[in-house]
Amino acid sequence: MDTVTATHELTLELLVRSQSGTGARDKQQALIETLAELEEDGVIDEFVVRVCGSEVCMQMPPDHGPNGESVVSLVSQIQEWAADRGVSIERVFREKTIRSSILEDERTVVRLPQLSLLVFEDESLEAVYPCHQGESFYSVGECVTTLRDREQSPVSSNTTLPPAKY
Repeated sequence: MDTVTATHELTLELLVRSQSGTGARDKQQALIETLAELEEDGVIDEFVVRVCGSEVCMQMPPDHGPNGESVVSLVSQIQEWAADRGVSIERVFREKTIRSSILEDERTVVRLPQLSLLVFEDESLEAVYPCHQGESFYSVGECVTTLRDREQSPVSSNTTLPPAKY
């Protein structure tokens, strides 16, 4: 994969679950403030916050978000990214099948984590947090720490964000 240079646009998309408890909301707000600081300092070009429900039915008509991309499409993109890179998201983006006796069909539902952070380079999805790669777990916090380290040391500007190098 390529190394980030000044010509690449780095955009973060923070997915937050609606109807979170007070503790989760405080954590979400602190993370939003940190991302705003990273944007202000030029570490990232932009960040977007998208509020989602706790689950998304993958067979439902798309409900378009603020940037015109549906949550269903975004979750599909996350699943494709993980499959292409050998990264596991199943423990944090839990998928289950629901059978409806009324509709007489089955639907796939994905339960979303409280917080997830998507890293886009030039509009291409490059990393998703949280995730697992092998026995290693990578959190949203680790991604943010890595980005902060980039800000503090020019030597670390080529630091990789686990598990993606860009």
